[in-house]
Amino acid sequence: MRIDRVKCKFDFINKQLRISGDLKGLSITNELAFHTAIDHFNYDRQAAFYMDVAGCIDSHTIIGISKSSPHKIFKKTVNKGDYNYLRGREKYNRLGVLYKQLV
Repeated sequence: MRIDRVKCKFDFINKQLRISGDLKGLSITNELAFHTAIDHFNYDRQAAFYMDVAGCIDSHTIIGISKSSPHKIFKKTVNKGDYNYLRGREKYNRLGVLYKQLV
């Protein structure tokens, strides 16, 4: 897939450590709901896309913060080459094919 113009907006990135991440405010209260939200909102797709576009990132962390009190923090790290990365990459490639069919 050819990428002409895209924009990535990391919440944090450290090119020297080859890590990046995003903060997500979610209406969740437990770990299962956090992982369900990752699937529902395709955060794995975002992580894989960001790693591939940036080219200097090997690990992308998704940090979920519950909006309800007490505010709980959940964390999921996607590493280049792992299951979540490959699944996210498949999702964004599929989305690219669908977009190409529309254009």
